[in-house]
Amino acid sequence: MSKKKVLLIDMDETLCDFSGSPALRNWQEKKRNPSAMFEVSFFRNLDPLPGAIAGVMELLSSSLYDIYILTQPVAKSPHSYSEKVEWILTYLPDLKDKIIMCQDKSMIKGDILIDDDKQRWGKWGGKFIHFNRDRHPFSQWQSIVEDLLNEKEVK
Repeated sequence: MSKKKVLLIDMDETLCDFSGSPALRNWQEKKRNPSAMFEVSFFRNLDPLPGAIAGVMELLSSSLYDIYILTQPVAKSPHSYSEKVEWILTYLPDLKDKIIMCQDKSMIKGDILIDDDKQRWGKWGGKFIHFNRDRHPFSQWQSIVEDLLNEKEVK
């Protein structure tokens, strides 16, 4: 009997469209407005990236992986913690008991991590799948899911 691989999936810029949020834009000045992420409802109202929800649901239905959401809330924004949970309850309620929030993701061990930030993972021990937000999210999610469903070897 083989065990399921632990699959960790980042939220911002992997599952949800953080940088594309209208709240981050000051439309009159055409400048980024990072203070918007400290406002109530910012995280709750992020749109899912195309293909993300369907991709995760397909992976869940495969029973090959023990899937967790691994996200770094904004430490200076108490709303980010609760609103990230609300987002998961809205879009991925099957993972409501599989939420990990921490400031240093490298402290969490798993077999595979899907994340947009490849800078931090030098000391992380598992397989890293870089989600490149600059590529088309839908086709990227399709490719990731296909690769993961075809992966048979368990560590």
